[in-house]
Amino acid sequence: MQHLHTSIAILILLGFLFHLNAVAGLSTVSSPISWKVSNMTGEIAMDNASFILPALEHSIMSYTTYFGFYSIDGKSFILSIVIDGPQAPVIWSANPDDAVNSGAILNFTREGSLLLQNDDGTTVWSTATNSKSVVGMVLDVYGNLVLFDQDNTSVWQSFDHPTDTLVIGQSLCMGMNLSIRTSNTKWSSARIYFSAEWNGLQYSFKPAAFTKLFESGTTQSTCYAFANGSFGFPDNIFFLPSARSLQFMRLESDGHLRLYEMQ
Repeated sequence: MQHLHTSIAILILLGFLFHLNAVAGLSTVSSPISWKVSNMTGEIAMDNASFILPALEHSIMSYTTYFGFYSIDGKSFILSIVIDGPQAPVIWSANPDDAVNSGAILNFTREGSLLLQNDDGTTVWSTATNSKSVVGMVLDVYGNLVLFDQDNTSVWQSFDHPTDTLVIGQSLCMGMNLSIRTSNTKWSSARIYFSAEWNGLQYSFKPAAFTKLFESGTTQSTCYAFANGSFGFPDNIFFLPSARSLQFMRLESDGHLRLYEMQ
């Protein structure tokens, strides 16, 4: 397993009331295909007794990314993308607040949608890409899950639907946000957000009306890139240490946005 290094312990400190049935090993598949949790094999152990049942994986010399069903207890599962390493860095989740059981099925339908259903048939999550000529799905080495059409053009990608994490090279655009439930028990239903605005990146805590805007200066933008050495490109809203390997930043339940690097 690879080691994670915390390059920045704290980027943002919240100034508020609390301290804040397929074969694995493939990186590309064509539709239709399905995976049922209870029938999946090839469990990949992570730290803290967690594991992932991979549907897709992509390896290079230094690390591996997986797309599949992630679990910390063997009973409930989150459809996730994970980087192999300590702390089991989940970089994307389809259903972070709505875990499924071992009877759940993920269908990559003939119509071109990814459809996650629980064992009672209820739909938990979908890419809603029916009738968009999707023919295949690929997991790239950066952990971006892409649905593509006959022209190999991206129709849907996980990088456009972030949960609580950004990977270097990924952008946070208008309409997107990072979001996480707070770890403070007094605010069990509250969420922390980090979102893209026309004039910068905004940090907020809801339901309380706490916001902090990190302005982009003179440049107005609809997207802010996580680049090598900065976050907020074309303006350098945050300066970051230069990347020696894959970096990712995660909004965490204590209210901090932290930067990590694979070693």
